[in-house]
Amino acid sequence: MLDYATKTVLEIAGCTCDRCMQRTTPDDLEFHERLSINFVAGFDSIFGDGNVVSIDLCPRCLNETLGNWLHIMPPEGT
Repeated sequence: MLDYATKTVLEIAGCTCDRCMQRTTPDDLEFHERLSINFVAGFDSIFGDGNVVSIDLCPRCLNETLGNWLHIMPPEGT
């Protein structure tokens, strides 16, 4: 006999770019190219011990701010 437990799952309903404030949802193509960073700063970090660091960027803002350092390559096998 199988036993079941109730489980609550959160799913992302949308994302707002922290730079340009554009909101996208999973139905938008740009949503799937966004960059989300979220981490806890470590001991003696430049961000402060234990602080949470986060940012969400749309593809345009990602390219405008970090484009010079992104490594963009064609998919393998092409």
